[in-house]
Amino acid sequence: MCEADRIIRSASLFISFRLLSWRTLRGNYDVPAKRQRRKEIRRRIMTTYKNDSEIEAVVREFESCTTPAPDFTHERHVTVAIWYLEKHPFTVALKKMRDGLFRFIKHHHVDPGKYNETITVFWLKLTDQTLKQLSPELPLINKTNQVIAQLAHAKLIRDYYSDAVLWSAEAKQGWIEPDLKQITK
Repeated sequence: MCEADRIIRSASLFISFRLLSWRTLRGNYDVPAKRQRRKEIRRRIMTTYKNDSEIEAVVREFESCTTPAPDFTHERHVTVAIWYLEKHPFTVALKKMRDGLFRFIKHHHVDPGKYNETITVFWLKLTDQTLKQLSPELPLINKTNQVIAQLAHAKLIRDYYSDAVLWSAEAKQGWIEPDLKQITK
């Protein structure tokens, strides 16, 4: 091995070691469990429905509380909201969503203090607004997939609310208007 090859080899080993150490210290080292979790998150985000019966099943499982609590993702919350908004006026859809969430929370022994009325109303309003931007002639499957694609990120709410407002006792118990950005009509 010539001198140049030795220098390149030792430099690449040094760089690999430094990257490995840096990732390990930051907690970003790809261990199999983290890799699997990332795949699961990507799968959940990228899921699209293939037919109306898949959407109906999500709603039916939510209403009957047969969906395990960890599996009732943001995407599934939005799916149920779309279903209710497509079948009922806004006030009825909100009541059904709220009642369903309380039933789901109680069934799965989740702390009822985790419920946040402002979050529920916000997502229902944003879902309703997004649905109204679509053609009414679109089939439910297309509407659902398009709305979920637009509202897939649960952290979108942080564009509208500061943490202080969103997690306040008032926001948990009743609707509070966004303090950072208004929901456009």
